Parts: sequence; C-alpha cells; structure tokens
Amino acid sequence: MEKVKCEPCKVRNRNNVSIHWCVICEESLCSDCTENHRSMKISRNHELIDINRMPIQTNIADQCCFKHDNLPFEYFCIDHDVLSCKECLAESHRSCQKVMSVDIACKGAKQSQSFIDATELVDHVLETTHTIGKDEQDFIENIVKAKANSVKTAVRIVKEEAIRHIEALEKSLLHDLDLKKDKIIQKSKTTIKETEDIKKSTKNKQDIFDLVNKHGSEKQAFIAVHAYKQDLTDLEKRVTGITEKSTRFTINLNPQKLKESIHSIGSIELSEVPSNVKFVQKKKCQSQMPIVQAQSMPQFVYKQDLDTKTVEIYGMTINDNNEVILVDNSGLGRILVYDDNDNFKYQIETKHQPWDIALIPGKNLGVLTSEHEEVLQFVDFDRKKISRTVSIKESRQTGVAVLNKNIYVGTKGNINILDLEGRFIRSIKLKNEKVDTLVYDSG
Repeated sequence: MEKVKCEPCKVRNRNNVSIHWCVICEESLCSDCTENHRSMKISRNHELIDINRMPIQTNIADQCCFKHDNLPFEYFCIDHDVLSCKECLAESHRSCQKVMSVDIACKGAKQSQSFIDATELVDHVLETTHTIGKDEQDFIENIVKAKANSVKTAVRIVKEEAIRHIEALEKSLLHDLDLKKDKIIQKSKTTIKETEDIKKSTKNKQDIFDLVNKHGSEKQAFIAVHAYKQDLTDLEKRVTGITEKSTRFTINLNPQKLKESIHSIGSIELSEVPSNVKFVQKKKCQSQMPIVQAQSMPQFVYKQDLDTKTVEIYGMTINDNNEVILVDNSGLGRILVYDDNDNFKYQIETKHQPWDIALIPGKNLGVLTSEHEEVLQFVDFDRKKISRTVSIKESRQTGVAVLNKNIYVGTKGNINILDLEGRFIRSIKLKNEKVDTLVYDSG
C-alpha cells in the first residue's frame, strides 16, 4: 500500500506519513496528529484504525448529489425513500409531507432493516460470484479433460470399422473439436472475468459496510445504505443476468452412417443446458422508516378449482416454475405435482406418512415432515423420489420452513435449526414446553 500523507499536516504545508485513519472524521493522521486527535474533547472518543485498513472509498458520509454540483445530502424524504440535497428538496420534494434532516433520520440506522438487507445482499452477491467462478472453472477443466477424451474414444471406435479411410478425417475432426472447445472455453472465461469484476465492486461495498458496522457512526450507516442503493441494485441485476443467461455446452460425437457415406466420420456438435448455479434474489430492500398508506382491500378474480376430492391435502406450496405441490396424506402418502394450468404432471411416493412440506431455495429439492414418524424426508423433484431420511426427535405433525442456509423444524416446545444437509446446528427453546411448535415458510 502506498504511503498516505497526513491530511491535517497537508493544510499546514507539512509532509508527514499517516499511521492511523479516523472512521468518524474520515481523514488520515500522522503520529503527532493522532495524539492531538485523542486528546481533544470533540474527537477523543472517535474510532482510530490502522492506516492499512483504510477503505478505498473514504468519503462514506460525504456522499454528495451529482445532479447539483456535489451539494451534500442534508435531507431524507420518507415518502420517496431517497436522500436529498437542498436543490433536490426544492425541485422534487416540495409537496412531500415526510421530509426530515439526515441527522435525525439516521438514528438507529445500523440496526435498521435496510442496513441489514444491504450487508446481506453484499454477502449474497460475493458468495454467488465465488460459486459462479468456481463452477465455470470446473466446467473448463471438465471440457478440457473428460469431454474431449470421450470424443476421442468415440473416434477410435469408429476407426475400427473403417481404419483405412478415417486417418485423414480424424485430423480434421479433432481440429474442429479444438475450435469449438476453444469457443466455449472463451465464453466461460468471459463469464469468470465479469463475475470477478462484480466481485471486486461488491467487495469494496462490503468493506465499507463492515467498517461502518464495526466502527462507523449511525449517519455513515444511513448514508451508506441509501448512497449505494443503486450500486447494489445494479450488482444484483448483473449477477441475475449472468445466472439467467448462463448455459452449458456438451461435446459429443455425432456419427453419420459410415458405410453409406465414407466421406465423413461425424461432426462436433454443441448443445446448451442451463448452468448449475442459481441466483436467488434477496427480498427488496425495505425503507428504514415504514410508510403506512390507506389502501382498499385487494380484488381477487376467481380462476378455477383444482379437484382434490379424492385426496387428503395436509400441506401445499408453489415452486419457482409456478407448479403447485400438494402433500396427500391418504393411503401410504404421496406428493402430487400440477403445472401452472392445474394439469396433473406426476406424483412421488413417500416412505413415511407425510405432513408438511417446504422447498429449498434455488434447488429442485424439498423437505417433508411426517404424521407418525420422527423423521424429515428429503424430496428430489428431478429424480422424482425421496432421496434420504433424517431422524428428528419429537417432530411428528409439526411444520417445516427453509431459508437460504437453514432448515427450521418444529418439535415439542422447540425449533430445531439444521443445515441444508439435515445436520443439527442448534435448538431454540420456547417458554411453553407443552406446545407443539409449528413453523411456517414466510416466502
């Protein structure tokens, strides 16, 4: 890291190197200025950190309005959930009823839902970009090794039928393989490069939020959330764009009828399949201060009935493809799946009488509690079967919910928290031990 000059010394035309950085004042300090800073009443309680930990973007609380010649943000409009300078206030918020000073609005910002959402979004984007990069790198290795080798093996099998004619064609075919392989590898490298760029930008924001969370003021937390709101939204959209557009190519030999046409032994063809990485968007960031507006009751339009007269429905949910998933408790128990037009698609037989169901975000998997057994059943919708079963004490006839990283299973007087593999993490004990806990997925 380059040596940072002391900012108070610069004003006095001195050339001293900084050793600390004040999080509140957002300026670097040499040893002498550090002692003065710690001795003055107005700054003695400020947080000073090592200069090497100074963030790249140091003007957190000094974010200004780009529209009006970098005027400082002095107001916050609750009606529009935006920061405002004096000019913005006069132009766009003159009729707004809920406008207040940033110094007042920022109270409790570090504990606000908006700040928590921003930090969670930064972590989520970083985690997803890391997963995308690793997945693309693994894919490249697989293309270079496994897929290329499978094509060469297929070529050797064909050569046994017409060894005299395919020697020259083999060279041409492998050349075509290399061209297509290089093309799809380059596509993955481009994706890796883009994710690294997103990761770098997101890491900068993470450093800022971590710094503000640990050492900064409420004002810095408040302004950081709203000043970087659009940046975080753009980062989220970029990651979503990558995962939605990301595809996979498979390399296979497409052999033609060798005996009918000896002029070619086949061609290298590419087919695209969706990427393994899914980016589940976080909920939209909430306003720090809730705005309650009078609203009329929503209007609902009747569409049609789903005939369930012959089954006993104990649980129900809807997946990302708008498929309706029903837990049928009749007979030995099963899971019924309907498409978005309410047409029956398939069913999955359960190993234990089912009760409640929840889906694991971003995966085509679900978890299922039982009516009579103390177990948790994992449902694989791709393979259309119960993949495995985990024992959970006192979990009969209780609810289940799943978030991004944990499974929550109700038991008698407790909520058990598991990881996504079903391994126990901890338990939340309730005051009334006689109550059978029911946990519902909040969506």
